Amino acid sequence: MKFLRSVRAALSPRPRAPALILMYHRIAIDPLDPWRLCVAPANFAAQLDWLREHCRVVPLRQLAAELTAGDPQRGSMAITFDDGYADNLLEGEPLLRERGLPATFFLTTATLGAEREFWWDELERLLMRPEGLPTTVRISLNGDTRSFEAGRAAAPCDPVRETSGVPPWKAPADSRLAFYYRVWDTLRPLEEAARQDALLQIRTQLDAPPITGPERRTLTHDEVKKLARSPSADIGAHSVTHAAFSRRTAEQQRWEMKQSKQDLEALLGRTIHGFAYPYGDYSAQSADLAREAGFEFACTTDETPISHRTSAYLLPRVAVEQGDLHTLATQLSRMLA
Repeated sequence: MKFLRSVRAALSPRPRAPALILMYHRIAIDPLDPWRLCVAPANFAAQLDWLREHCRVVPLRQLAAELTAGDPQRGSMAITFDDGYADNLLEGEPLLRERGLPATFFLTTATLGAEREFWWDELERLLMRPEGLPTTVRISLNGDTRSFEAGRAAAPCDPVRETSGVPPWKAPADSRLAFYYRVWDTLRPLEEAARQDALLQIRTQLDAPPITGPERRTLTHDEVKKLARSPSADIGAHSVTHAAFSRRTAEQQRWEMKQSKQDLEALLGRTIHGFAYPYGDYSAQSADLAREAGFEFACTTDETPISHRTSAYLLPRVAVEQGDLHTLATQLSRMLA
């Protein structure tokens, strides 16, 4: 009987170890990083060396094609970047190219070449400043006024210390970081024009000028072209305005997808094959809309492995946050086991 069980086990198809997609945002050192988007260049280099040694690192488009064909290979890994920060080219691309590793860069087209930061970075600089805040910050949205009571968060603070302990959604209720998160959560689902108007209202109440930090700037159009010429880089779309798709109509989602695809294709003179949902946020219609828009695959931020049952239009990804090689290697080894 033991022999028969051994034979059956040998003849039975083995379950495949899953494939994974990694999601990066920035390759930089930024002490004020509440969303933990930054990976230091030295840590990124060490992570790439580990991935090259222990994983089969392939372009995301290849992994998506293997998935569509029903054969995602054991231990495969793809690397992606979201948003379009300039440090992706300045710091990340050279490290990828030196090691011969591919990555897909999903770009938000309205911010390319813009003389401003992403809205969440600007809000962070406004509200997470060392100086005190007004006891109440008011934002008028479509004729309705929202009042945000700062309470103890109005007092001067150490922003680096505030942002180094817990993520914004877990911050103590009376902290400056929790106050920032409440305002962020209100601005996130807004359409871009309303969001920019809200930022203007906050700047006015704080008597603060528009903020543009070179360390957090986005790629210029020429830099996008340079990035696209790299043998390590593929370019994907990440919407026009970084919209929260679960709060958008099908027609609005369709426009964000098609227009961002067209923007990049016009800039680069090549077909754009992939899309990443901003914030990883999608509706029940989003996958079908991505297919209709002409994309071959689309990515979420659902942190699960890929299996043969995964939809190519709902590809999960593992967010790589602040941390060293040991942290990432332990996490990936567990997920690939």
